[in-house]
Amino acid sequence: MKFAIYTTLLIAMMVLPLPHYIINALLILNLVLAFALFAASVMGIRLIKHYPDILLVLHLFMLVLNVQTTRVILSDHGLSIWLVEYLGEAIVGSKPVLGLIIFVIMSLMQYLVHDKACIRIAKITEGLDLTPESSVSSNLLVNFWREMRDYSKFAKNRNLYSILIPVINLLGGIVIATNMRGIELYTAFQNYALLTVGIGVVTLFHALFLETATGILVTAYAKQIENNK
Repeated sequence: MKFAIYTTLLIAMMVLPLPHYIINALLILNLVLAFALFAASVMGIRLIKHYPDILLVLHLFMLVLNVQTTRVILSDHGLSIWLVEYLGEAIVGSKPVLGLIIFVIMSLMQYLVHDKACIRIAKITEGLDLTPESSVSSNLLVNFWREMRDYSKFAKNRNLYSILIPVINLLGGIVIATNMRGIELYTAFQNYALLTVGIGVVTLFHALFLETATGILVTAYAKQIENNK
């Protein structure tokens, strides 16, 4: 019930435009929550019962914030989101091509971590008896492995929006700036490269925290399964 309420609220947030300062605050909050989950996994705190739901909500939360940020960027107010501006300026600066190359490299690294986590979950769940009567359920809660299997399928589709949104921010911003606002092509490219990389880096760090936490948790419980055999 709580999960359905959270999901409804997130969908409403995706539709309704939010003020810039609220988007700033929510981006920071989502990063902090993702880091807290990562830190909990590193410290050995196992949230096995609610972990899949927490993962899904945090991913949906970031998707909503990406949509909100894209709306702001394409309306020519992207610099009002200071977290995006700061990270974009730190990586892009006055060299948009180099900044985009660095961003692509970071995205590839994150994709490898993401892919390894999904493969790891799939391999573990393939070898498990996930019926309620199985020995796994008495030790690890069979629902956890079922939900993590479903999450790995959802997470593979997450790569689509992680590629699509930066492309929209960059190309859409350039087209709007040059055709509707009369901005020179290179200036538009530089401005929107900065904003694209800025929100892209926020999304990358968020995903990296969650996927590393997932890898730690899944590995820990996989070892426990091996020991119980």
